[in-house]
Amino acid sequence: MHLVAVVFLSLLNAAEQSRQRIGLQGGATRQKGADASSDLKQYMLPQEGENEGGKCLDGTPAGFYYGPPSSGNSTLWVIFLKGGGKCDSVKDCERWKKGDVDPEITPGGKRGGSAEWKDPMTGGGQLSSDATENPDFHDAHHVYVPYCTGDSHLGQVSNPNNCSASLCNATQVDHWGYYFDGFLNFKAILQELRAQIPAAASIQRVLFQGNSAGGMGVFRLCDFLQDQLGPSVSVKCNPRSCWGPGNIQDGADPDSSPTSYANWSVGSVDPAGKTRPKVHEGYRHPGCVAALGEKEAYKCDTVHNMYQYIKAPVYAFQDMFDYAVLVNLELPKTLHVKPEYREYIAYVGNCTKSSMNQIKYHPQGKQGDGYYLPACYSHGSDTTIGGFSRTDGLGDWFFGRTSEGSAPRVLIDECASMPWAGCGQPACGMLPPMTAPAPNPDVGKECEATLQSFWCDALPTDGCHKCAKDNEEALKSASCTRSLVETLCGPTSLVATKHG
Repeated sequence: MHLVAVVFLSLLNAAEQSRQRIGLQGGATRQKGADASSDLKQYMLPQEGENEGGKCLDGTPAGFYYGPPSSGNSTLWVIFLKGGGKCDSVKDCERWKKGDVDPEITPGGKRGGSAEWKDPMTGGGQLSSDATENPDFHDAHHVYVPYCTGDSHLGQVSNPNNCSASLCNATQVDHWGYYFDGFLNFKAILQELRAQIPAAASIQRVLFQGNSAGGMGVFRLCDFLQDQLGPSVSVKCNPRSCWGPGNIQDGADPDSSPTSYANWSVGSVDPAGKTRPKVHEGYRHPGCVAALGEKEAYKCDTVHNMYQYIKAPVYAFQDMFDYAVLVNLELPKTLHVKPEYREYIAYVGNCTKSSMNQIKYHPQGKQGDGYYLPACYSHGSDTTIGGFSRTDGLGDWFFGRTSEGSAPRVLIDECASMPWAGCGQPACGMLPPMTAPAPNPDVGKECEATLQSFWCDALPTDGCHKCAKDNEEALKSASCTRSLVETLCGPTSLVATKHG
């Protein structure tokens, strides 16, 4: 892999993080100078009592954060489930617990315990009390649920086994001593809200959100939350960056996940019934399980199959070319920049586009759901479609605004399927072009061709200069000079850059 690939991906991630507060991607984060009214107070779950669960992966207490509305009397609530990948093997869970994860897929790393949680934390995005940042949901009760269980907030293992494969009996699953309490914790959090926050008795409307693994939790728990709160409460769900698409490959089961690259590249399909290990004993949407039956209940683990059975209103955010989806399909992120994998990336993007079309044309005839689907190579992009941001789309959908100038409930980039163009949106994640353009005959042909071979020219100006510095020896051999590199990359703001 060219060194520029690493540079490109790290710069892409840095740019994405600089565009968004961590809270916009789904967290509560302490920011210097943040509005004090956005502070969220920590509540830890009791470790004894009638409720099951209450623990993080490593056995430390789980909990949540809460902040009251600025007006003091709102009946609107925002509940957010934080994401950050998942683990289902002893090796992966050991790494996940320590936070040893891909920082581009799970920014900042996630730990399987609460020992380092801060109190208070400051809400961002729809958890902020700042009306400028959060015009639609600033005057709401804000609830942030950290993620410390590695099970997409869905696990039901409060008494884990630690028996090793050779010692487990036929009815036991080895949990390696880890607590997969995600779903049990969520139930306990709802109980604690009722017990600790008097205003919880007056809930009328809820925006239920989550990103990545937290978004998967929102998809499966959307109707559960509605059932828990009762018919007098309106629950609307906003899952982000977690759509698991179906399969459009010829000869494949359309209800299966997209074919892994290894099989797709040779014209084959994945084996039928390929599922994740059952270590989490995860909660499944009961309506989906009832419709498909126990034999095919594993299909309910894919949003493509589960979505059509969700009764509560849904507005989904998803990137067409989500690199986390590609990684889950066993295509390592380091390979995404290579031209030979682009056709596969386009295939997965088209699977996503086709699968999400069922929101617009619902198989069961459901009306009113929506989605925001930019043609971005990202895992939570912040861009616009038709002049509307995802926040615009969410607010107009939630409050039913349909007047002139309001966002349509379905916003999708109607552009070419190949992801390296990114529809030309500056805030959209983009991959380099399939082939480098021909060298400029007027300026150092050999130097330009070498610069392009490392994809330096595909980066922003300063990134191009950093890339050139990382490949300094090769560029020197191609007769590059500092002035030539500045001509090709553009004037840099970097102070001490040398290119020969």
